[in-house]
Amino acid sequence: AWHERESPRKRARHRGNPPQVTNPTPALQDYAPIIAGSNPAIVPYSELPSTIQLANESAMARPDGTTTNGVTNGNVFLYNLQITQNGLLSFSYSVNGGAYNPVITAQSITASNGALPATLRFGFAGSTGGDTNIHEILCFKAAPSTVSASSAAVNEKQTSQLQTTSQAYFSFYNPNDWTGRVTAYGLNDNGGQVSINSFANWDSECVLTGVPSTQVCSYTGVPGPMSAEAISGTGGRQMLTLNNLLTAPAGGVKGIPFQWASLSAAEQNVLDTGDTSQTANRLNYLRGDRSNEINSAGAGTFRARDGVMADVVDSSPAWVGPPSSPYILPWKDRFVTTDPISENLSNGQSSYTAFQTSNQGRLNVIYAGANDGFLHGFRTGAEDINGNLTGSQPNDGLEVLAYMPGTVLNKIHSTTASLDYANPQYAHNFFVDGSPGTGDLYYGGAWHTWLVGGLGAGGAAIYALDVTNPSSFAESNAATEVIGEWSSSSISCVGNANCGKSMGNTYGTPQIRRFHNGSWGAVFGNGFGSANGDAGIFVMLVGAPTGSNPPPVTFYYLSAGKSPGNGIAYVAPADLDGDHITDFVYAGDLKGNIWRFDLTSGTPSNWAVTSPGPLFTATGPSGVAQPITTQLIVASAVVAGTLPNVIVAFGTGQRTQFTNSSAVSYVSNTQSLYGIWDWNFSTPNTGSSTAWNT
Repeated sequence: AWHERESPRKRARHRGNPPQVTNPTPALQDYAPIIAGSNPAIVPYSELPSTIQLANESAMARPDGTTTNGVTNGNVFLYNLQITQNGLLSFSYSVNGGAYNPVITAQSITASNGALPATLRFGFAGSTGGDTNIHEILCFKAAPSTVSASSAAVNEKQTSQLQTTSQAYFSFYNPNDWTGRVTAYGLNDNGGQVSINSFANWDSECVLTGVPSTQVCSYTGVPGPMSAEAISGTGGRQMLTLNNLLTAPAGGVKGIPFQWASLSAAEQNVLDTGDTSQTANRLNYLRGDRSNEINSAGAGTFRARDGVMADVVDSSPAWVGPPSSPYILPWKDRFVTTDPISENLSNGQSSYTAFQTSNQGRLNVIYAGANDGFLHGFRTGAEDINGNLTGSQPNDGLEVLAYMPGTVLNKIHSTTASLDYANPQYAHNFFVDGSPGTGDLYYGGAWHTWLVGGLGAGGAAIYALDVTNPSSFAESNAATEVIGEWSSSSISCVGNANCGKSMGNTYGTPQIRRFHNGSWGAVFGNGFGSANGDAGIFVMLVGAPTGSNPPPVTFYYLSAGKSPGNGIAYVAPADLDGDHITDFVYAGDLKGNIWRFDLTSGTPSNWAVTSPGPLFTATGPSGVAQPITTQLIVASAVVAGTLPNVIVAFGTGQRTQFTNSSAVSYVSNTQSLYGIWDWNFSTPNTGSSTAWNT
């Protein structure tokens, strides 16, 4: 395996006849280079893009491959070479600490060379491959097999959520092979001291991939054999997507089964670009079929996976159990007297109590987005009114729902090998990397539970699913379970048909809320990296169903003003008078501004950012703006006989996610923690023309 940077003539010669190693005297046992055989997907080399310099003789430093103050820095290459006891070779490289790009994965070096000797040594050389070696620094870090990290040891634990009195949920990812898992651990309450069991109740990796008879599920401690969840059929994976990949189809946009026969011709072409002979094979690979993975003998087409589920990096798990929102009392809008209050029945009692009662024992599901392109939902039992598991529903981590957004389906197969999920030289890519928001809402004369999520680093889109009845999840119900999906190229807003130019990568967790015009819906930030650099928020409003579900959805976009490279991730809705109806939305942007959006009017077209300008701008000691990339904490202090006083607390800073050519980075200037007062709400705002004092 080697990296090339040389003339086309030399490159062609090397490809046809890889360089051979001459044995010294006395001779050492030598293993011949691995040469691509009949399978064109397996190549013994990786050619770096022309934009990456392997050697830079003018470089004065080697921190990150960038240019700083006119001084060119070199690139740092990290190599990972591993040989297993049964003679399987894996070799990968990283540019500047980014994701490792595989060159060779689990290829046998003994098939044509004989068994490995009792003692194995290997050498490593680095050069440009040209006529003159360049002075490079080579550093080695070797580890014997007795201390090498296992896959479990290198797992990165992500956000844990203590959602119930009975279980705690954790998500993990393994940066060595980009597999992921979600686990559920039982909790013990010993006199007020809560402890977590040593072994998990279930582990999604073992459920989806299975466990051979010779192995043990490392998180649950249960020995194999354990069959993998079936990729389709009754009792198998129920996987959905959207039918509007490129353009709105005849019959309207709707959810469809993630099955080859259900896709449009355009979607099939996108999945099989460049290898149409595969037909449904890639889709089945994404569903979890492993029959076409490359084996140790080199047979197969797609990348071999250690596990079916991919990494869960930034998508914190979201638990949905029985309805628990504080909506049991009759509704009353304390600000807009014309609000229709459709939630109240004619007898003055809210129907939410009946909704709670009928769904108290419904199947609990934990949802998490993964970079295999799916939002996954795993079943995790049912609870009684005290939050204890009842045993009435399975608590085994079986996947009951998976949704691949149409935006992701459009890019999960790429002509760039390092970004193509099924390619043997796949390094890493982000697909569904946002944390979903969940909540109850009312429309069409009934209560529902929704999940609304973005893609984070995976793209500029938002999607919504109806997850009210998890026991009925099925591909045959895709048209009603998928509410819709809206991307920067497809979203349209009332009074602003081009609002998609303001949508960037959808970071942040959407918030499901009730609004003063009588509608329910969701609010979320416009994200980072939009076409126009705007900072603003989107408000989704749900209308009454016309005919069958899903209901119609409309959007409003509230801009805080355009500034190159700006954007909002998280939003914090605020209900200042306790009627469960959103009055204001607070949000921070990448330029350090705190904005307050006024939603107190019963007419959505009046909603807007309050003027003049931001409530506050965070700057460091040198006057440099401090970015705000997390959710604000909004607390209301109401004293009898006075107007509300609101404190907004937040921290500043920004983390830029790793790529295939760079490591994770953090903003370097001074960052701070803030608490600011927002007060004197003396005049109702009917059009956001009133200057609010802060």
